[in-house]
Amino acid sequence: MRSGGSKVVLFSQVFAGLISILALTITANYVGAKTFGFCSICILVLNIVIALIDFGACSWASREYAAQSITFGTYKNIMWSKTKLNLSLALFIPVFFIEPSREYRFAFLLLLYPALWNRSNYIQQFLLARNLIRESVLLVILDRICWLLIIPISVLKFDKALAYAFPIIVGLILQNILFNIILSREQLVDGENLDFNQLELFRFSRHFGTISITSVISNFDGVLVATFSSIADSSSFLLAQRFRNPLTIVFSSVAMRLRPIAARKNVKSIKTALNYDAKLILLSVISTFGIAFFLLEFSEMFLGPDFKDSGVILFFGVIGSIPLGVLILVSSLLSSMGEEKFVAKINSSYSILILSGVALGTFLNGSLGAVAWVLIQSTIYAGYVSSVLVQKLKPARS
Repeated sequence: MRSGGSKVVLFSQVFAGLISILALTITANYVGAKTFGFCSICILVLNIVIALIDFGACSWASREYAAQSITFGTYKNIMWSKTKLNLSLALFIPVFFIEPSREYRFAFLLLLYPALWNRSNYIQQFLLARNLIRESVLLVILDRICWLLIIPISVLKFDKALAYAFPIIVGLILQNILFNIILSREQLVDGENLDFNQLELFRFSRHFGTISITSVISNFDGVLVATFSSIADSSSFLLAQRFRNPLTIVFSSVAMRLRPIAARKNVKSIKTALNYDAKLILLSVISTFGIAFFLLEFSEMFLGPDFKDSGVILFFGVIGSIPLGVLILVSSLLSSMGEEKFVAKINSSYSILILSGVALGTFLNGSLGAVAWVLIQSTIYAGYVSSVLVQKLKPARS
């Protein structure tokens, strides 16, 4: 690990997270509840498609590359095979130019999202496996800065669906371009390059695939809220959901940094790395509480009347990102340590419960009931998987 690598990750990712929240707030205010809800649901649907197409191949390949079990050439072959499959979604572009989707026709740009996002995931995993931490966080920051294109777009009064989709796609394209520049400067020692077919990849990555699919399915809670209320009424919950990634970004970054260490299954090294990052995680938790109270007080001022009860919903949604972040971090470590089958079972039960619980919460008390259920369930699961990790890290009895 480079000296100060964790601090670089933390402060750059916090910066990227703040940019994300700012950009999302401006976007929500400009495009309105209806367009924001429609495009957010499109992203949710595309995320499940990405998970089905990749089916854990990225997580498996990055673990094997970090453990030096496969070469970069093999890793790159896997990445390209999945990129080509995701690009096939562009065939559905004409759907956005016929009724009833014509109102959101510029959302067709989101069909480029699966291929670009999936490649971005491979890129990030490769950079972290190579210990190129500064390069990794630089790409994330530049990607999020592109989200601020919403400012000139809103000033120029561009189409609302275009305003939502364009900054996201530009950021991902920039990541891919810069990765090729970084790669050209790296001296990679390669060995035998393998070219797996999709069936072989499925066999190797099936447990990781279950984890990724169940994780994405659990994000369909936003669709359920929209189903039991309306797209406009669910907009505050969907906005809280979009805040999840920026607010768990420190946990995700620590997880990605520790994944190569966990893949080597050296308990002492894992515990040392966790202790090293403990203060950074604590700072993230304190910052999250600060953001939650700020949104409770001022969110309705920024978002306007379209987003009903946004203050209290965003408050609980933001607080819920803490146990969710813990769950992401611990599950990632357990998977890297070879416990992906256990994590797959946990994720499956989590997804089933979160969807049924959110549906019940929405029925009883709208978006507020839904976000409260997410907070309670994620807290329980985070506590359980953390206790399992603690047991795994205990020294073996002689």
